[in-house]
Amino acid sequence: MKRLRWILPCGHLLIDTILFLELSAQISGPAIRGKGIAPPLPFIQPALFVLEGNSVGFDFQLYDFRPYALIITGNLPAGLLSESLMPETRRARGGLPLARWFLLHETLALAFWFLLGRRLDSGNSPLRNAMLAYLALRALLAIFRFYDPGWRIQSLLWFIATLWFVGAAIHFGVLWANGQHKKE
Repeated sequence: MKRLRWILPCGHLLIDTILFLELSAQISGPAIRGKGIAPPLPFIQPALFVLEGNSVGFDFQLYDFRPYALIITGNLPAGLLSESLMPETRRARGGLPLARWFLLHETLALAFWFLLGRRLDSGNSPLRNAMLAYLALRALLAIFRFYDPGWRIQSLLWFIATLWFVGAAIHFGVLWANGQHKKE
């Protein structure tokens, strides 16, 4: 049954695309604008009379980058690599830098998920059901917009996976050092 090598990359690509479209729509503003109404003429006062405090404040328009964090932590190795190759993406206000980053991230993520799925299809691995559960968890987090707990949960799962892989590597290293790695 060779299905994980296609289910993992396609499923994660679909989830990341939904999150990216939501992030892009939020940055670019609403797609449907209301009727144009002429605003009332502003009452102009000298700047000194408008100040209420000791300093001038700026009203920055901050964007919600929680979908961005959910995309990065969905595949943390690809997220860290794409973030290190294109660090200016976080400061971008959408458009081409964000689209380039997403293309780079998804290229790395698709390769990762395909290779992992191919490895899981080749044998009986305990990670088989865990990867399907992770895919379902990511879909639920994206559908219900659980961004804050989502990126934290995904980061925790990647930390646990890292510990598992390190433990497996140590186990196989000990077996190899003792000469028990050869199958008879």
